[in-house]
Amino acid sequence: MFDWAPYGTRFRLKRSFNVDSYCSGGLSTACPFEKAVLNTLKVYGMVLLDGTAPADNWDTGILSNGFYPDQLVDAAEALHNWSPVESSLEVVDPANTQPFWTPTAYLTAGNQEGTTNGNRVTVCANGSACMDVYLQGTVVGIDPERMPLIPAGGSYQAKVWVANNPDTSHSCSLSPSVAGASVTDDGLITAPARGALSAPAITTMVCAATAAPQAKSYATVEFMPWSPDGTLRLCFGCLKTTVTDHLGQVWYGQVTQRAVTDSYQPAAGLLYGPLYGSWNFYPSNWGSYTDASLYGASLSHHNDVALHVALANGQYTVNVKGESGLGVAAMGENVYDAEINGKVVAGWQDGYVLAGGQWKGYTQSYSATVSNGVLSFVARDRQDTTASPYGMSLSAMQIVPAGNNPLQFTPPAQLASGTVGTAYRYQFAVSGGIAPYSFAMTQGSLPPGIQLASTGLFAGTPTSAGMFSFTVEVCDSSTPQPQCLTGSTTVAINNPPAPPLQILTTSLPNAIKGVAYDVLLRGSGGVPPYKWSSPSLLPPGLQLTSAGEIKGTPTQLGTFTLNISLTDSQGTTPAAAKLSLTITQASPPVITTTTLPTGTVSKAYPATQLQVSGGQSPYTWTLTAGSLPAGLRMSTAGAISGTPTSTGSMKAKAYAFTVQVTDANGQRAMANLSITINAVTGSGPVGLSVKPK
Repeated sequence: MFDWAPYGTRFRLKRSFNVDSYCSGGLSTACPFEKAVLNTLKVYGMVLLDGTAPADNWDTGILSNGFYPDQLVDAAEALHNWSPVESSLEVVDPANTQPFWTPTAYLTAGNQEGTTNGNRVTVCANGSACMDVYLQGTVVGIDPERMPLIPAGGSYQAKVWVANNPDTSHSCSLSPSVAGASVTDDGLITAPARGALSAPAITTMVCAATAAPQAKSYATVEFMPWSPDGTLRLCFGCLKTTVTDHLGQVWYGQVTQRAVTDSYQPAAGLLYGPLYGSWNFYPSNWGSYTDASLYGASLSHHNDVALHVALANGQYTVNVKGESGLGVAAMGENVYDAEINGKVVAGWQDGYVLAGGQWKGYTQSYSATVSNGVLSFVARDRQDTTASPYGMSLSAMQIVPAGNNPLQFTPPAQLASGTVGTAYRYQFAVSGGIAPYSFAMTQGSLPPGIQLASTGLFAGTPTSAGMFSFTVEVCDSSTPQPQCLTGSTTVAINNPPAPPLQILTTSLPNAIKGVAYDVLLRGSGGVPPYKWSSPSLLPPGLQLTSAGEIKGTPTQLGTFTLNISLTDSQGTTPAAAKLSLTITQASPPVITTTTLPTGTVSKAYPATQLQVSGGQSPYTWTLTAGSLPAGLRMSTAGAISGTPTSTGSMKAKAYAFTVQVTDANGQRAMANLSITINAVTGSGPVGLSVKPK
């Protein structure tokens, strides 16, 4: 807006401008803050002491000058470019404070922050653009207008001054108070000790003139905790107050959680900028990319972005994380220079190239030397050709002091598996920090029988099978506050492996064609019950049951190879065997009966079964020669029965005959047999026997 005016030109609002009626609302709105800025312009005026418009090509852009609280941001946005009051601005002759020119065109604001002195302060007209103005009356100033971040355990010396009053004394305080933090009247701000600050804390430094207590100056102060590993981790575009990466490290983001497109404070130290990170809008496009919510939650800006941190003098490594950028699909669309403490340390940093494509992140490391108590990092937008408003995309920053030895602990996601009843041992490894280390389980459950010692030894003899997940915390011996990290892991405990399956049957008894066959196979090992099978057919007439029984009646002669397989209920490696089975013809039958009992006429003959061995049943008996005694008969099954009727005389008589047996295979055997039949014996008087003459 003011690029046409020479330095030293004074502007003010016309007397006719009614500030009181400009807006309405209490301290919870932006209105009182808008009126404060407008009253400054009306009563005191504003003098251009430095600053340029973009056309002057200083290539320094916006330095992210931000405000706190939110109502002040709203006020700055409402007065953006001064357009609401442009028609009421006038240029004043410093010699007689009379107006001599009134602007008529719509103008564009420059935004450069220049040097300061005791006669003026900087008034910001929007969320990122400021102007230096002279003020009249008692004025209190704090330099710089925007304090650097102050890490825990550190301090920063601000400059506090009083002008336009003989009494230049003043007092300063922090409002609201922060436990362990303090500020002296001469502007020395001291952060809480390292062990006393576990989360970022934001407050306001308020300095008032002793002679005119109503004359005050304000500056936002933000205290930042160190990570347990002794580094600073700042997340610029995160949608949360903290983000934890895959190593369990916490990155500090928004002081107050905001929406993705909120124009209020987005992140630690960077008090203005839209959160246009690609992960914030399209997390699924990142897939399983490690720490996508950190890299892809970026602060996107078309202008320069600055971060100032109060640090002890010394050497540091600055690790800057970024992404290719939302809407960036080619090189040359997200390019910036990295500047540290006023020097360009890396030029033409192309986010798309550094990330290796879209939906990816990158980390760039720079060395930094702090000699004046402040580390200043500025990313200066060099080329931004996207049609979208997203600009360069920076995600996070880690500041590592030289000689820092951060604790490192990354347990494997999956430990080696164990076995019930078998001793198990694993030593968790850690590096960095200060020994000795102390380990403890903080979440999950350990396998029964295994303990985690404070030394990190994970050992014991497990007693139960299962999958066990747990989180281990390790702390070192750093003082005043130990470094602590956590890591999660899983271990599988299995049941003991079953002994190998074995087929104990090594041979099979011969089978006889046509004769029922039944053999039970034997196995061992594995986990019963077993299942037996054969991938090939068994000899005709035989079958193998799943219980391991070979049964049936073979119908074919020969020698056969049986392929036998044995499995168990737990999937143990199957056992296999080849068994030989010979099926033979039965031996010829042999009649083993050689004598037959004697019979008596008229008395039932003792039932007699002819006996045979060998051959194959069923057998068929026939009489081939001679004859049986009258009254007796022989069945085809070889049974002799009946009652002899006569011998033909009074004497005993022997009957000779030949029998033949035929088995199922047609094999025959013959035998000559005889039966003696006694005649009926008469009787006389009692006690006397009568014999025939």
